[in-house]
Amino acid sequence: MSGFGPRLGLCAVPHNGTCWFGDLVTANSRPTVYANGLAGEVDLRRQMMAASVSLKPGETLPQFAARRPQIVREGVEKIIRRLQGVDAFDVLGLLRNREIMAARLGYTEERTPASPKTLEIVATILLARGARTVGAAARDDEGQRAMEMLHIVGAEIASVGVFSALADAQGTGDPWARLGAAFRLARISIQNLHYRSIDDAVNRQLFGQGAFAGELAQRLGFTWDDFEHVRTAIIDGYSTDLFDAFGALAGGAREFYESSAVPTEEERARLRALQASVMTHPGSRASFTAAEIAKRSGVTVEVANKIVSLFSVRFDATDPVDAVESYLNGASPFSYAALVCDDQGNYLQLGLEIGDDNFRQITERSLGRDAIQGLYNNHRRDVTEATAGNYLRRILNVDPAASAYYYYAEKAGFISSDLGPTAVRPTTVGKECEGDLLFLIDDVAICVEVKGASFSPSARSTRPDYFKNEVEKTIGAGAHQARRVANLIRANGGLWQRDRTWLNLSHVREVRTIVVTLDDLGPLGSEITDLAAAGVMPSEDPSWVVSTYDLAIIADLIDDPSQFLLYLRRRTDAESADRWRVVDELDLVMLFFHTALEHQPEPARIAAEYPHAPAPGSDEQMLWDQQPGSSRIHDYTTEMLNPWYEYKEGKGPEAAKPELSVDPDAAILVRAFTASRLKGATVAAADLLGLTVAQRHTLRGLVGAAKGAASSGRSRTWQLSLAGSSGAGAIVVCSVPQGIGVAAIEQQMRSEFESATLNWGCDRVLGIAIGSAGKPVLVGYKSTTMEGRFDRPRGVSSPPRARKPKRQKKRH
Repeated sequence: MSGFGPRLGLCAVPHNGTCWFGDLVTANSRPTVYANGLAGEVDLRRQMMAASVSLKPGETLPQFAARRPQIVREGVEKIIRRLQGVDAFDVLGLLRNREIMAARLGYTEERTPASPKTLEIVATILLARGARTVGAAARDDEGQRAMEMLHIVGAEIASVGVFSALADAQGTGDPWARLGAAFRLARISIQNLHYRSIDDAVNRQLFGQGAFAGELAQRLGFTWDDFEHVRTAIIDGYSTDLFDAFGALAGGAREFYESSAVPTEEERARLRALQASVMTHPGSRASFTAAEIAKRSGVTVEVANKIVSLFSVRFDATDPVDAVESYLNGASPFSYAALVCDDQGNYLQLGLEIGDDNFRQITERSLGRDAIQGLYNNHRRDVTEATAGNYLRRILNVDPAASAYYYYAEKAGFISSDLGPTAVRPTTVGKECEGDLLFLIDDVAICVEVKGASFSPSARSTRPDYFKNEVEKTIGAGAHQARRVANLIRANGGLWQRDRTWLNLSHVREVRTIVVTLDDLGPLGSEITDLAAAGVMPSEDPSWVVSTYDLAIIADLIDDPSQFLLYLRRRTDAESADRWRVVDELDLVMLFFHTALEHQPEPARIAAEYPHAPAPGSDEQMLWDQQPGSSRIHDYTTEMLNPWYEYKEGKGPEAAKPELSVDPDAAILVRAFTASRLKGATVAAADLLGLTVAQRHTLRGLVGAAKGAASSGRSRTWQLSLAGSSGAGAIVVCSVPQGIGVAAIEQQMRSEFESATLNWGCDRVLGIAIGSAGKPVLVGYKSTTMEGRFDRPRGVSSPPRARKPKRQKKRH
């Protein structure tokens, strides 16, 4: 997620071998570690600052979470009293400068702790007063003097909201309640933090392109271009007015103090007015009307009024405590409103910009449920499928083998194998089903189902029946459909298509499933244990659930399909899928770029699952014993991502693109495969990227031994088992002394491939031939469904041949 200023973060720290967060976080026998996602490092002062200001002496975080009603009530009452008679626009304008603009101008958290959520919480309280100004202020500068108090109290309220959501997620035996709490936690923590360029790309296709755009514009009362013009006018107007005010104040102050003449009262009043517009009363300067925006943007007043009204919320007298409690429960008015409007038609922008994260949800709500809604739903589905296909095509660097395809799946009373390649009448035992996307890369098939439906407002507020229905309709149905295709491929090595022809996929050894959603579902896709307990998808072989938004960022980040295949394996592996608990998929993506989501699989399970492979050694057992059962990742992992996207969007200085952290020795071998034309190179590179610490150490030793043997003129081979979470793979390392030709190397590798397959029960073997320089000179790949193939890495010369001895001249 993007956004200026830090996200609301929390982190429990291991202490004396136990989990500092106590029984609030886990009921597992292996402790849960809360980490910031960067190699498990934790910074207690930074992560827990907001919560610690409310902790009583000796109070635990579960006890702190239980005090939420008291903390909210006392905080709201304190803010109401302090802001008596103060203009709400002035307060929100000052808070925006403190919580949002300070971070944009380069102030770090250590210098100016900032929290955009504080701005929203204070705005929620002020809206509940019913008017911009209520009562009489004690001092003219009371709003400005209250800033630090508002930051502290607002951060306390936000923190207790997060911790109480965690308590709700862990303190119940109902998996649906835990899923709902996790979803609310995401809405509190990361709502309205999308990168605009990605959302705009999809929204422009939905509302600004094609024949359907005109019909939508007629219903909405404005076009996508109108919206962009108005949004730009609001942003530019605020920035221009703010910096003009700062410039005028600086110029006026310089004239005032440098003048030798005694300033007149008129000059003093002018300077005081300039100072007030920046430091005490920015509300009038920062606000605008629809007519002013129409003039700046070039749209009509009617269109400008429709747009700003759609994305605004008005003052409404209500119980402020109830309003804040609703905000913390996920029913925030700022899930759609970027503007606050008073009774005179004046608008003030808060931290987010109109349409951030929510343009589609807001416009869909205004469309109604008549005939156009059905047409729009079809349009939205088509755009979502096309978008998902384009991103996956970029990631995998191949076109889909099938898209919007029809196939036969078994009817009730039959099994998948009844639809094998020899089935005489597939229509008798099968029913016609539709699939969205099927990608083939090497001997891997990736079955993709796309869900373009939107979560309803009731589901977003986690009302139990609505929430359950939407999760089952989106995640559950998508996972079932993708798994149905996967099971047919695994059982039969292919699919019967609608035209009664057989799609031969007998070369496929590994099958993965993906569910792509248009809506960002936060942590729901990663809560594998709770999804399984709720019956939404199985804990074994779960699907990866990802939004088009997150998929777009992954498409920007991934440099090679092997990186994506490793990520997909780690996200859908039965043992590791639930190891990482996240609020946001991008936290996990960036953790992958830092650590490859590396974990040691349970040695006993691997030994039982692959009895013919070499048993895991003591190093593997030690690593398993030392690692935690799961890690909950909450904060700061996107720090590496935000600067790069801000640079890409023209909002910040030049910044480097995050890159996958790869062991240097392994990187040489990975490049040898990716630089070849080998069928199987992607799988082999993913295997090498996914080596455990112990496997990397062993392989490094084998490569060194092969270099030494090659230099000494000896031809030797070694085998390394890769039996683990991704199957029973193996690596064969050969030394290549001078004088050995390519044919001889291939023959030697083929023999070793057969040996590893027969003796260890390997499902795939990759080969690496090392020359005397210690570099790969030949690579190979074989699997249970593919014959062994070999190739020289591009840019690497043929194995050196032994030089013929020079003929000695005869002496006479």
